[in-house]
This record gives sequence, C-alpha cells and structure tokens, in this order.
Amino acid sequence: MANRFGDAMWIRSIELVGFGRLRGSYTFQKSACNILCHENEFGKTTVVDAILYTLFGMPDTGFGRSELKPRDRYRPWGGGGSSEYRTVLEVELDSGTGYRILADFSQQKNWFKVLDASTGKPVGGVAESFGRHFLRMSDKAFLSCFLLKQDSRSDAKDRDELVQTIEHFVSSSANQQGASVSAAIARLSDVKLTYPSLAESPVKLETLLTRMEDRLRDLASQMRQIEVTEEERNRLEHELEEFQQELRKLEHQERKLQAALLIRETRELEEQLKAAELRELDYRSQVNECRTLEAFKAFAPEQV
Repeated sequence: MANRFGDAMWIRSIELVGFGRLRGSYTFQKSACNILCHENEFGKTTVVDAILYTLFGMPDTGFGRSELKPRDRYRPWGGGGSSEYRTVLEVELDSGTGYRILADFSQQKNWFKVLDASTGKPVGGVAESFGRHFLRMSDKAFLSCFLLKQDSRSDAKDRDELVQTIEHFVSSSANQQGASVSAAIARLSDVKLTYPSLAESPVKLETLLTRMEDRLRDLASQMRQIEVTEEERNRLEHELEEFQQELRKLEHQERKLQAALLIRETRELEEQLKAAELRELDYRSQVNECRTLEAFKAFAPEQV
C-alpha cells in the first residue's frame, strides 16, 4: 500500500487482544508472500477484518435488520482470560518509520490511538481513522483496490475472476506437485483486469498495480502541494491579521493625538478669548476716563 507521503506501507504485525473467537499475535514479512493456513472456521477472515477495522474503524450503517453489525459480530467470545475488545496493529513505511495503532472497539468515541513505534509517543493530527489520514481513502475505496474480502457483500467481476484463477490453480496443482507460492504468483500475473481511468482495456495485474502506485504517488504529490499552499495561505492570513492589529493600534494612536491637539487648540482659543475680553475692558475703562476728562476741558485754568 502507498501512504499519503507516497511511500510503500507494510503491515508488520497484528495482535488480537480480544476480537471474536481469536486471541494472539500474527507477524508478517514484507519480503515474502504471507499465507495464513488453518482449518475451516478457524477465523482467517476474522484476522483480515481485524486489520481492516483497525485501520478504518467499524461501520455502523448500511446493514439490514437481520444482519449483525461488525461491532456485535466480533465481540470477544467467553473464556480465554480476557474480555477486552481491542487490537494492536503495527505498520512500517519504506523509509523505516513505524506506527502502532491501538484500537479499542468497546468505545464509540476516541476508539483508537496512533503511536510512533520507535518512541512510543502519540502521533497527533489523526482525527477520523489511521486509514483515512495516512492512506487518503475511505474503507470502501480500500476494499476496491487493496483488499478482496471473502463475504457475500463483494460481487465485483474482477474479484470473481481473480478468485476463480486462484481456485483453479489450487485444485489443479495441489495433487500434482504442491501449491508453491512462486507458481501461484506466476499464474496470478497472467490475470487481466480493467479499472476506470487506469485501464479501459484489460491489462495484467502487475501493470494495473504499477499504474495504481503511480497514480497514488501523483495524488500524494498533489496533496503535498495543496498542504504547502494551505500553509502559505495560513501564513499570509496570520501576517494580515498582525498588520490589521498594528493598523488598529496606529488608528487608535492617531485618534488620541487628534484629541490632544483639539484640546490644546481649544485651550489656546480660550486664552485668546480671555485676553480679548481683558483688552475690551481696558479699552472701555480708557473711554470712560476720556469722557470724564472732556467734561473739564471747557474750564480755564485760572477759573479753577
């Protein structure tokens, strides 16, 4: 599988602490074809479903009244020394980065945690499910391109063709020389499939997988560009908010200065008005004094 960064992602192991009738751990090698062999009704499909639901969570809708929902179907059976309803899935990227997904299906909310496999520290930013965040796809898309489930709800033509090829090989060669993994892979490589937008005419499975991986890398590259654009937009919005805050501060300071200037001008006008009133009083006093003196103007000095 390719993750959101364009790297291949491998399932390293899964531990079923309590999931249906199963308890225990299963490890997988990324350099080999891993085959789980057990008798009928052992729970091989349960292991596959445990991986699926640990990645994406358990759906609660889309089921008929008579159908058991996965949350009810896989509740731990009695006995075994544990009533916990949870799994632990470890995955690894080609880069060497590993993640540990802790899923507790007894919880409706906050049902999973993602830890860094090397440090054990929580990985933040994973909101809905590990699969949606890191694989950038829904569980339905995952079932369409990476996982072929063995149940009555899968009726895809390409899946039936692939299953028939596997069954034919097993039935025809098991009694002759044993079913080797390399021979099975060789037979599967001859299967031709179609896929919308990737292969309008039938192509080999290997070719289709290569096209899918290339397409996933392109999508991952586009997502990185979108994330960079989003980061740049957030940065510009932050700078704009800072500029707006500074502008509001300057506008407030300007209003304060204008108010101070207006107060100062008002005081100066009041002082000028008061000075004018004093000059007017002085002028009137002088006028009155002149009028008083003019009354004595007609008398000669010797008459006084």
